[in-house]
Amino acid sequence: MRYISLFFLVLISGCQEPTPVVVLDGWWNTGFAVESCRTAQLWARYNSDSISRFGCNRVVACKEMMPAVEACATDIAQAVREFESELATNFASSSECHLVRFVRMGNPKEASADAVNAMQGSYYSLPINFNPGALEQPWEMLSSPSHTAYTKGHGTPQDIAKRVCAIVKHEGATLSD
Repeated sequence: MRYISLFFLVLISGCQEPTPVVVLDGWWNTGFAVESCRTAQLWARYNSDSISRFGCNRVVACKEMMPAVEACATDIAQAVREFESELATNFASSSECHLVRFVRMGNPKEASADAVNAMQGSYYSLPINFNPGALEQPWEMLSSPSHTAYTKGHGTPQDIAKRVCAIVKHEGATLSD
């Protein structure tokens, strides 16, 4: 009887799915934000005379662009890191994310051993298309190594953590392309 119990214990433990791994692409996030700031600053320079003469309400896209222009006057890389820290906190504190491993990948030249090891197996890449000044951020996610399961959305750090964890834990539909 003991051997039968041991057999079923080994069988059950061998059938457990591996812990899903989400790798936050910090390098992409910062690069995207920097490029967004460059675009916003060019727009502001091009439209500054019109804004001064006619006011923001009468300049096309001014209301949409000004939050980014203002946010870009600060250290945008720091703003990205703050958003990433909030996101990590939500992953760590959300019951929906129980048993999900969250790893931040920074610049590949300065990557931690934990990030490099996480990317050796199956994982989900999570880049944030960071828009300076926006309260909700757009995100995308690809499963690796196949890169076939693609999802996207937008939200606060709390929203993103909950949705991403539901996807990687297969608590919704099964994705296939």
